[in-house]
Amino acid sequence: MKFSENVVKLRKQYGWSQEVLAEKLEVSRQTIYKWESGQSYPEMDRLLVMCELFRCSIDELIHSTIDTDSIDKAKEYEHFYNKYAKVTALGVFLILIGVSLMFLFFGLLGENAYVLPIGTLLVFVMIAVAIFIYYGTQEEEFKKSIPIDADYYNSKQRREFSKKMGLGMTIAVALIFLAIIVFITLVQYVMSNPFYPLSIMMLMIGIAVFLMVYYGMLSEKMAMEPKPKQQNQLVEKLNAIIMMLATVIFLLFGFLQGSWHPAWVAFPIGGILCGVVTVLFDSKK
Repeated sequence: MKFSENVVKLRKQYGWSQEVLAEKLEVSRQTIYKWESGQSYPEMDRLLVMCELFRCSIDELIHSTIDTDSIDKAKEYEHFYNKYAKVTALGVFLILIGVSLMFLFFGLLGENAYVLPIGTLLVFVMIAVAIFIYYGTQEEEFKKSIPIDADYYNSKQRREFSKKMGLGMTIAVALIFLAIIVFITLVQYVMSNPFYPLSIMMLMIGIAVFLMVYYGMLSEKMAMEPKPKQQNQLVEKLNAIIMMLATVIFLLFGFLQGSWHPAWVAFPIGGILCGVVTVLFDSKK
């Protein structure tokens, strides 16, 4: 009777009614009832689909007593990292929105008005950093609860995700190229003030980067890479912020002062700061 008991247990664990499971398996509700009551058994093709749905092997489904704790952990893992990917991508997006608004305010107020543009950028950066630190700390603790040998996804789920990721990354890359084309077109033929085209370009790039970060983190989730490992992801995020700020400083000095040559110093300084952050945070692990 293990098969019938397992079907009932797994169906309820996933929160599905008999009608919902029947729809997923393309059978009638009466068929599900017969399986769960032990009156009949599914054919092999249906068993394979059920194993895909319930993320278990045929042997586990038919002969073993299903451990629902692993299902709960898989659902918790899925929920946490879906949210974590969204908020992390949102944090990066906020920084680029801050850059976009900074250029917009420079265009509206003039090159000599520094307070509002720079202040706006710093506000968005502070919000993003707060998001990174808060959720980064949660992630560091959460991944300690993930078993080293855990694998919550099967090959079919990974293939389906890879299609979505491919589409998302294609859109992101297309947006970046489109942003560059829009910027060049506006500067050359429409607007003499470069700050407005820069603002539009950074907004479009922000959307593209959001998609890249979001799907990149979901890819790590599907590959079970958030499991405990030596690399500190908080360090990666802080280093990314430092280098984005270095880029903003480079653009500011370049467009406002025409000092492209000395402005490149922002990048080696940013690299040094990244090294300092890496040493400080890694020493605390």
